[in-house]
Amino acid sequence: MKAAREPFFRLAITAIIVYLVINYWNTATRGIFILLRVASPLIAGFIIAYILNIFMTFFERTLLKKVKFKRFFSILLSILFVLLVLTFVILLIIPEISSSIKVIGKGLLALIEKSKNFVQLHPELEQFIPEELAFTSEAFDWQNLSSQVLNFLRSGAMSNVASIVSSVFSGLLNTVLGIIFAIYLLASKERLLHQVDKVCSSYLKPQAQQSLTYVTETANNSFHSFIVGQCTEAIILGLLCTIGMLILQFPYALMIGILVGCTALIPIAGAYIGTIVGAIMILTVSPVQALFFIIFLLILQQIEGQLIYPRVVGTTIGLPGIWVLASVVVGGGLFGVLGILFGIPLCSTVYTLIKTDIHKREAAKVFTTEKADTDTQ
Repeated sequence: MKAAREPFFRLAITAIIVYLVINYWNTATRGIFILLRVASPLIAGFIIAYILNIFMTFFERTLLKKVKFKRFFSILLSILFVLLVLTFVILLIIPEISSSIKVIGKGLLALIEKSKNFVQLHPELEQFIPEELAFTSEAFDWQNLSSQVLNFLRSGAMSNVASIVSSVFSGLLNTVLGIIFAIYLLASKERLLHQVDKVCSSYLKPQAQQSLTYVTETANNSFHSFIVGQCTEAIILGLLCTIGMLILQFPYALMIGILVGCTALIPIAGAYIGTIVGAIMILTVSPVQALFFIIFLLILQQIEGQLIYPRVVGTTIGLPGIWVLASVVVGGGLFGVLGILFGIPLCSTVYTLIKTDIHKREAAKVFTTEKADTDTQ
């Protein structure tokens, strides 16, 4: 009797949950966003710990295998390594981008001045120029325009100075708390995993615990493989870009190669971002070389997309190319940059779970069919 009522109870609970979700959706989403904002340092700490754990495990298994306090030194080396890479990239790229923007600004002003002089020499062209771009108009005062822009920026900055300082302080505080939480997670990784296992074994049935373990292991393998594969692919692409630019004698070869490698960490769209920024940098030296650089990098990206990426990243996550593109588009549309970064491994996890479940169901059907055939014989 109890077994007969169980489906009705499940149906009633499902109907109640659907009703609550529909009627209190705004309240629920607002509460979820508040919870995520409050827990953002812990979430950031977990992400930092997960990434650092890859380097920490490598150091523990190789360089610090026989060191007494290998956990402490491996955490320290992992943090120093990541900070060193970030510092190197920032110090190398940011100043060059800033100088390139200044050169482009000066070149743009010079181009405008040349265009103005050309129009003055050919008054018949004035009728084809929109009023917004009327270089010959005496009312178009560049000095006045720049003063207005500066005053607008100053007034905006002064009115929002409190919110800017608050946001910066909050971001720094969350970052520091996240790093501290990440170090705690790494230092007591085994003990925390043991505690989670004890909680699951105490409150979950053996079959549910086994399913949960399988899901978490699959997700861990997908995210680990994606991070390692994406970093490897970015290094390869950055090296190939640098070597090709040195051979073709493009300016800023080392800097743009590192930039392209760093932006390649963003799936699919990252290399194009590096192409645009690199072309702008080379444009300050030679427009012709900037055009040839775009052609060179488009060819390199085709080689990378057809040969390198499927073998380095695609095989490690076991996700077909169509689902890689779909996960990037959907993840980016829903959650921005974080959705682009974590959409692929998350989609790979779901894809692997569904594929494994389908194989199990197909094997069960074959076994049932064979058993039925055997019984009839």
